[in-house]
Amino acid sequence: MKNNSEKSKALSNERIRSLALHGMLTAVIAMLTLFASVPLPVGTGGAYLNAGDAAVHLAAYVLGPVGGAITAGIGSALADILHGAVVYAPVTLVIKALMAYLCGLIAKKMRYAAPAISGLVMPLGYFVFELVLYGNAAALAGLWMNGIQYVFGTAAGMLIIAALPRSNRHFPYWERLGARRAARSLEIKRSIVETGRRMASDGLTTNTGGNISVYDKDQGLVFITPTTLTYDEMTEEDIPVYRLNSMVVEAPRAPSMELNMHLNIYRARKDVRAIVHTHSPELKKLAELDENPLGLPVAPVYPVASRYLAEGCVKHLGKAPAVLLRGHGAVAVGADLEEAYSRAFGYEEAAKAAKGEG
Repeated sequence: MKNNSEKSKALSNERIRSLALHGMLTAVIAMLTLFASVPLPVGTGGAYLNAGDAAVHLAAYVLGPVGGAITAGIGSALADILHGAVVYAPVTLVIKALMAYLCGLIAKKMRYAAPAISGLVMPLGYFVFELVLYGNAAALAGLWMNGIQYVFGTAAGMLIIAALPRSNRHFPYWERLGARRAARSLEIKRSIVETGRRMASDGLTTNTGGNISVYDKDQGLVFITPTTLTYDEMTEEDIPVYRLNSMVVEAPRAPSMELNMHLNIYRARKDVRAIVHTHSPELKKLAELDENPLGLPVAPVYPVASRYLAEGCVKHLGKAPAVLLRGHGAVAVGADLEEAYSRAFGYEEAAKAAKGEG
């Protein structure tokens, strides 16, 4: 009960801090837009050059796409209302929200380019609005002045972002996103370890034979069992992680020798999210037959861990749920690890039944 109370209190404090940060940045955007500004001689709606866009980029970087969009939209629209340009407030809310949302989405990977790319939403959005409201001449004049505002806001945004630390630990959105991804990765690794032990216990492999992988499309990561490690010894910390292009993400141990076979299957089969490669004894026997009673495709003998096996397995698997590898074992695929394993286990049981009937 005490732990739950402490967790609830910590969560409440985090929400208070988050709301305070949103409120503070909303006020900063409104104040910089209103008071850190210079009126412009041309343009519509009382055009003025201001520092508000720099704070919009800051909000996007600190709060992430959603939080930044809400804060930027409200703060900028409030500035228009207080400035007397009430007709602009609704469109400002939408434009600055979209601007912050885009900046927040790409800021992680495109740190300095994010303000320049997302800032384009502002002059283009106001141009379309003023074209409808005032006509061509006024819209073109506004585009020119908003272009100046774009350059100023982009430069200021880049300077602010350059001054911020690269660490994400001060930024709630990136911290939460990182925590969610870490939790998801740990869950996948744990499921692979548990499935490996289950595979050995069910007699689908022995010692270090076979391999298992999961492709997490959301993260673009492939988690695969390591080589030369028994399933009883294996832990979550041992699971290597790769991208579909074979780039290493985590390498606590060397990956399975059949890594390329797994990657090739994921590239070729968009429906596959998990692969279980077994050395199932009865399926190995069925693979020697010209025709097997299970109706599964059969791949000829390929050298273990070779390019020929990696390519040949995909070719013979086709769109089937599994393929038998002559002289080697079987490969089952699925939309998730549970389905892939259920197929691998089910086909071995079916092979035993077929043997009994024979």
